[in-house]
Amino acid sequence: MKTIPLLLTVLLLYSSVSAQEYIPQLRALNELINTPFSSLALKQQRDEKLLHLQNPIKDEFETQAMFDKRRADAANKAKEIRQECELRIADANRKHDERIGELKGEREQLLAGAERDAVSSFALGSYDAEKQKFPVTLKVTNQSYDISVPLQLAREFKNASASLQAKGKQRLTENESYDYFNWQITFSGELFTFGPQKGKQRSSIAAQPPQGAPPDLKASVKFNDPSGNGKLDANESGEIVVTIANKGKGTAFGTEVKAKLEGGSDITVTPSVYLGEILPGQSRSTTVSLRAGNSVAEGTVTCLLTYDESNGFAPAGNRIILETKALVPPKLILADVGVDDFNKNGKIEPGEIVTVTARIQNTGRGEARTVKARIAIRENVFLAGGSQSEFDIGTLESGKFADVTFSIYTNLQATSVPLSITVTESYGRYGITQQQLPLSFNKQMASIEEITVRGKEEKQGDIKIAKGLSVDVDQNIPQTNAKNADAVAVVIGISKYKNSDVPGVDYAKHGATIMKEYLISVLGYDEKRIIYAEDENAGLADFKKMFQKLSNMVRAGKSDVFVYYNGHGSPDTKSNEAFFVPYDCDPTYASQTGYAVSEFYNQLTNLPAKSTTIVLDACFSGSSPKGLLFKGVSSALLKVKNPIMVIPNGIVFSSSSENQISNWYSEKKHGLFTYYFLKALQGDADANKDKQLTVQEIEQYLLRNIPDKAREQNREQTPQVIGDKSRVLVKY
Repeated sequence: MKTIPLLLTVLLLYSSVSAQEYIPQLRALNELINTPFSSLALKQQRDEKLLHLQNPIKDEFETQAMFDKRRADAANKAKEIRQECELRIADANRKHDERIGELKGEREQLLAGAERDAVSSFALGSYDAEKQKFPVTLKVTNQSYDISVPLQLAREFKNASASLQAKGKQRLTENESYDYFNWQITFSGELFTFGPQKGKQRSSIAAQPPQGAPPDLKASVKFNDPSGNGKLDANESGEIVVTIANKGKGTAFGTEVKAKLEGGSDITVTPSVYLGEILPGQSRSTTVSLRAGNSVAEGTVTCLLTYDESNGFAPAGNRIILETKALVPPKLILADVGVDDFNKNGKIEPGEIVTVTARIQNTGRGEARTVKARIAIRENVFLAGGSQSEFDIGTLESGKFADVTFSIYTNLQATSVPLSITVTESYGRYGITQQQLPLSFNKQMASIEEITVRGKEEKQGDIKIAKGLSVDVDQNIPQTNAKNADAVAVVIGISKYKNSDVPGVDYAKHGATIMKEYLISVLGYDEKRIIYAEDENAGLADFKKMFQKLSNMVRAGKSDVFVYYNGHGSPDTKSNEAFFVPYDCDPTYASQTGYAVSEFYNQLTNLPAKSTTIVLDACFSGSSPKGLLFKGVSSALLKVKNPIMVIPNGIVFSSSSENQISNWYSEKKHGLFTYYFLKALQGDADANKDKQLTVQEIEQYLLRNIPDKAREQNREQTPQVIGDKSRVLVKY
């Protein structure tokens, strides 16, 4: 600690001990402020993680290809560790800078509070009559200044100087020394100023006395905050606009605004603002800045504004009580994940390029700023060419979300999809850290769908999670206790055809895949007793083989048979008979290359099955949402005999009536009929909530939903159901 000279102790007429009490606090603040940021600890942690990844050595039982792959994986992992370290260093540096700013504000308030009145004797030198100035030396500082004294008062001033005292201000400085200013000597009713002047009029005489009339000052204040809620929010800078109007006929000199806080915590304020001279009839405005930190509490803070004017005409002070609002943090979550795969079956398969979309949502009430996301790729998974793994999202308001999309593929050794996501925001506390993406390998995944969430409007209610990437019937498939070991099923989905003139059937293969899952989980079918075929594996020969296999697998009087077909149907242009359109069919020659619906029903009728359920998501009109199956044929000429027939102990669900089109539900990635049929099996059709789903309940559910949804596409589609409608199809 610096030693205060004995002369200072003797000459100051107030307690210097009181001023020195601030020095330990100042020293502690200076030590913290001058502490440089160091990333050494974080870098040491990084280097420890990198140590075992450096300089890999080829094992004797490892091929060169295996070693190259392991070395590449190590390099990728090392890159990920370095990137993570850089993010942590940047975040720590930001927090360090924020804290330094807060400490400097605390130091500013401390120094302002350490200001004291000072009094000193002085010695006068010889008077300079030409300049009308005395040199004056203060004994408290041993510094000399010039003081202006009019010639007519100079002799009396010097004779009286031994009995006069200089009065000023003493203030502690950042370097723990003292600064003296605003020195003045009162003599013969006049005020003579000298030396450095702060926050006062800069003339040699402190103020001009009123000439003719005094000023009349009135102060008004207004609080402005960026959020517009009339409160000082955490991490917000507000301002008090102070306007001082001179309504008198005299000039105001040396006007100054001083601010002091009472109550509150983690809030700083500008301690003083100098305005100076205000002429009659004029007004001057200034701002007093307030800054609330992250830890400000809910409550109030009082800002006391006082004013100075050199001649004692200061306006009345103001006491402003401001509401403070604690930090309302954001909360970033991984709301949903969806995939868009090349095969359009919703699965991540070896060697297939898959587009993954991760939805990041702010479910907190506070705004998330500077949001960034990073995808970490691990073993056996690779980014597809041109795909990025780091994303700058920016700002996410409460309830809002943003999607990040990237493409990946796996090698033939992959058995899982180990991807994780890290999301950061400006506070560094409310993001996501290395959360594993819920991606399943070779299993059905959610597909991509766009929705709009208006979480901002739900000011008091819960914020809705912005799912949207998941198709509801593909997720949360009911798990019943059904075990139907004797049952057998045929499931066929044909999305594309060998004949390029035949338009594809969007989502047919996807629908077949999901229907198979429902047969297993909801109806209790054994996966080994489900005959499944899609696209090129569903040609005419395959149809014949599948239904022969079905016949062989049926156990007389025990087997429940289930047949699902999703694809094209077509009429024969001559006989109007209905035909299924296998993968290799030419609809123009349906009777030669198609599979007759009549033969299909005859085969099922002759089976010794306990029951039969047929679900057809196909129309037999020769038309589709993508156009006609025939070239050079008018749709008006195409007619089809009713493809639905009654079979013993059988139920038939058909997607549409004669000559109608079976539409698609693009938002749900299914045929319109398949979507609502699956939705019914999911439990939505259980109207009386008795945990039993009857055919009649399914029929009523389909008729309530499908026709209306089809009309939204300006089409007609009415499903048909034939059979015993009291039959219970599902027990939950």
